[in-house]
Amino acid sequence: MKKLFLGLLLLATLGISACVTAGGVQTSTEQELPVPDISNLKPKWIEGDCRSMAMTAESHSTCIAYLASQLPPFDPNKREYFGEDYNPGKFLECALKQSQGIDGACERYRLRRIDNPEYWPYPDVPKPKWPEAPKESVYKPGMNSKQYFEALCKAEAGEFIYKTVENVEGIYQVRPRSRLEYYDYPQQDRYVLEDPFSYTDVEASSKPEDYFIQPALGQYQFFERPTPDGQYQYFWRDDQNSKGGYQTAINGKPQTVPYVVSSKTSSSLSAYYGYVWRGVARLYDRDNKIAGGELAVIDLKTNEILAIRRGFARGGDVRNSPTGIYWHIAERCPTDSKSVAKFIYKVLKPHTAGKE
Repeated sequence: MKKLFLGLLLLATLGISACVTAGGVQTSTEQELPVPDISNLKPKWIEGDCRSMAMTAESHSTCIAYLASQLPPFDPNKREYFGEDYNPGKFLECALKQSQGIDGACERYRLRRIDNPEYWPYPDVPKPKWPEAPKESVYKPGMNSKQYFEALCKAEAGEFIYKTVENVEGIYQVRPRSRLEYYDYPQQDRYVLEDPFSYTDVEASSKPEDYFIQPALGQYQFFERPTPDGQYQYFWRDDQNSKGGYQTAINGKPQTVPYVVSSKTSSSLSAYYGYVWRGVARLYDRDNKIAGGELAVIDLKTNEILAIRRGFARGGDVRNSPTGIYWHIAERCPTDSKSVAKFIYKVLKPHTAGKE
């Protein structure tokens, strides 16, 4: 019965909707997969990515078909928003073969870029004006990936500090990074990460406040980030209410220190300064496994850019990656790209600098 159900489902879907490769460019028929009847499915099964052991084989297949039907057709005009192997039809075919859940090998067929919204605290203030891309490309016909990467690094990469500020107590994260992008499949994809250059787990984790406040990692007194409902999460160094032990490294040696970060929700912002990031695109960059990114330090009252760090990552050739890319260990310029805080401290100098 299950084989018959799967066969009919595949015939009904793969025949009318598929992403194909034509001349090396993925295209789409722009037809969506049909939406199955999910009246017998529990919402928690769908929310759980069809991984419940309580599902029958038929309900599991219906659940998978529903997930596939919610995937948009590939849009060649927005190539960077879809994974290199994005294909709803292939995702359906692959996932239907799994008895429970979705095998990791199927993930690459549904990878899409995750939206990372910007939350500007003062909507009436014009957004900062990012620098334009150079009119003349450094790419030359015949360049290989390594040569192109080195040319980009020489021509564009670096830290550009226009103004510094002393005795800064705290900062605001205008555009939080999604933790969901840190697992293997996005990190092995050519397109879906907007800014592989400076993406790291510590700054994009569920607790970036530790990165900027908690000794011996951080140097600020407070850190703020937005919430989707228009509020702000305010984190501060609260030495009077330390909790338990916090594992860290001091001078390269493992240490246990008190955890001193407290938090609350606020309707107003305390920080005068913040930072924001974006990916930058250059001619033939992704084709050569190269991706660029910029981070700007901002005066929030005026949205003046105080400093910019621009850099590039080269995915290289990784044998154990299906795409040959693994952004975690990519070659980078500047080479200290993973230290977001280090760059910000150069511009917004903490008033606790030199103190624990």
